[in-house]
Amino acid sequence: MAKRIFIFEDNETVRNLLTEILGSQGFEVTAFHDAAIAENERHIRELVTEADFIISDIEMPGISGIELVRKLIRAGFDEKHIALISGYCTEDEIPEELRATVKFFRKPFSTVSLICWLEGRKGG
Repeated sequence: MAKRIFIFEDNETVRNLLTEILGSQGFEVTAFHDAAIAENERHIRELVTEADFIISDIEMPGISGIELVRKLIRAGFDEKHIALISGYCTEDEIPEELRATVKFFRKPFSTVSLICWLEGRKGG
C-alpha cells in the first residue's frame, strides 16, 4: 500500500511540484494551501491516523508550520516522520525541542534528498 503524505504549503508552485514529484514516486499525496485544518482537534486526530508523513512549510498565513507540528506531536504523530521546509527560516530558528527529531529542508532543496529521506523512513 502506498504511503500517504500530507503537504502543507502556501506557495502553489511548490505545492503542485511536490505533489506531482512525490506522486510519481508512488506516494499518495494530499496537499493543503495552509494549516487551517489544525484549528480543529478532530482534524488533527484524523491527520495522525491517516498520514504516514507530514511535510510543512514553516511560514504560512494563519497557523505556522511550527504550530501545526507541535499539535500533531501532542496528538501522537511520530515526529521522525515530519519534515519542515522553508525559504526564509534556517534550521537554527526551529525550536530546540523539534530540531533533534523533525527533518528540515531549506528551499530550494533537492527533491532527490527529500525522496531519500522519505524512503529511509518507509519501514517505520
